Amino acid sequence: MKRIGRIITWLLIILLFVSGLLLIFHQQVETYLVSNDTKQVLQQPMKKEQKQSTGEKPTYNYDEIKSVGFADVVKAQRRSNKNVDYIGKIAIPSVHILLPIIEGVTNQSMCVGAGTMKPGQQMGKGNYALASHNMNDYKTLFSPLLNIQKGAKIYLTNGSETFVYQVNRKEYINPKQVDVIDDEPGKTEITLITCSMDGKQRLLVQGILVGQSKGEASVFQ
Repeated sequence: MKRIGRIITWLLIILLFVSGLLLIFHQQVETYLVSNDTKQVLQQPMKKEQKQSTGEKPTYNYDEIKSVGFADVVKAQRRSNKNVDYIGKIAIPSVHILLPIIEGVTNQSMCVGAGTMKPGQQMGKGNYALASHNMNDYKTLFSPLLNIQKGAKIYLTNGSETFVYQVNRKEYINPKQVDVIDDEPGKTEITLITCSMDGKQRLLVQGILVGQSKGEASVFQ
């Protein structure tokens, strides 16, 4: 019995030690897990735009854009990202963003890349709206958008073409301002949405289309 008691005691000590480490380094662990998942998805072949995903069914609920926590990251980790389909890539060199674009704003899509906010979106047409999580670390997912400046270039690719946008608007908005992702007649733009640091507001970054070329630009490599 004494031996069993000692084993239980040591197990509790180890559990407390590991829990303490997670409390101290949870941000670093989150960043590592999310970055690793993103890299795994980008290593897979891109699927063609607007084909039905074989992964989690896309949803387009604007209200689902909420701050992500450690539990969300771990939950996403339990799912296999080997089968996550992505339809394009977004690159913003000035703030070191390179992410896969995934259909819908499901928690899975926003934990590994940027999710499309409307069904049937096409790059280079209308208002191409994307959302992703702010990890509060200024370097993962859409966290770097907090440092983006007006005039910065945003690149999108679907594998066969590259579309270049230039940032002309950056501001914090109310989460209920859903009209910012609507198409405006005669206007071709991109809209990026993420949470503010405290999760109470949304950071809005918009840009206008300024260029288009064949193939995938070198910024995506």
